[in-house]
This record gives sequence, structure tokens and C-alpha cells, in this order.
Amino acid sequence: MRKLLGSLLFSGRRSGGLLRRTRSAVEFHLTAPAIDAYAPADDTVDERLVIRYLYEYLRPSDRVWETSLWFPVSYYPQRLPGFR
Repeated sequence: MRKLLGSLLFSGRRSGGLLRRTRSAVEFHLTAPAIDAYAPADDTVDERLVIRYLYEYLRPSDRVWETSLWFPVSYYPQRLPGFR
């Protein structure tokens, strides 16, 4: 049991173990603004690019009206939802 616990904490399967994942999760959530962790400006080529676009090109007073209830749309660009 002790050997199994040690392997999960320090090595794990392909992920570097629980301690490494915890460290990377803390670093991810401490990044400010949050958009830089979610969709880095120089490394975004998937659907997160839309969120980066909203963050960079909308005015802070603009609202985002989206109907999919996709959490990142209003949180990461730091804009209020349009239905308010």
C-alpha cells in the first residue's frame, strides 16, 4: 500500500504524479489575468482563440450575448453577460 501511494504521489501515469499536477494547477489558477493561462496570446490555435479575441478587442463596457452557456465566454474575457 505504501509503495502504491508513493508511486501515485511522485510518479503517476504519464502525468508526473499528484504533487506535480497540484503544482501546475496552482500555477495555472494564480496566473493573472486568467486569460493568459487559458488562452496564451502567442500559443492559441483552437477554440480558445475566440475567447482571446473577445478579451483583446471588446471594450470593458461591452457585453457578450451568448446562448450556449459556455463558461469561458464571459469569465475569461472579463465581460458581463448580455442578458443582464
